[in-house]
Amino acid sequence: MYRLTLLFLLLMTTFPLAAQDHLLAQAVGKQRVLIVFSPAEEDPHLKAQRNELRHHTRDCKDYDLLLVTALHHASPSRHPADPLTASISGDEQASARERFHILPEDFTVLLLGKDGGEKLRSNDALAFSTIAAAIDAMPMRQQEVEHRRPHARR
Repeated sequence: MYRLTLLFLLLMTTFPLAAQDHLLAQAVGKQRVLIVFSPAEEDPHLKAQRNELRHHTRDCKDYDLLLVTALHHASPSRHPADPLTASISGDEQASARERFHILPEDFTVLLLGKDGGEKLRSNDALAFSTIAAAIDAMPMRQQEVEHRRPHARR
């Protein structure tokens, strides 16, 4: 019983998203998340990041990548036309900003692995090749690629 309690406490401190950040918690174990924190919809960095990812929609799906925007004064939504895009606001955004130390006026891009951990951070829009390289370096991604390969006959 002691070990189970210790494991539970360890998981709760390792993944503080789970209790408060609904969308982000739902992604753990299923998707990698690229969170784009922006002070406003009109931010040129945000527009550049969205444009970059629009050109790589198929690749985002292959990488199990969910784009999440966190605009300082926006309401949360899932974009029905684009299942790879969502936004957060309110308590979930406040919790994520606190967890990752992001001020409301900051533009920051974070890549979270399927384990919920931060893998990459930038204060500028990222090229998809940079995001892909970070994901390709992750052990879980390497396992996914290996499982997708047809096994060679011997």
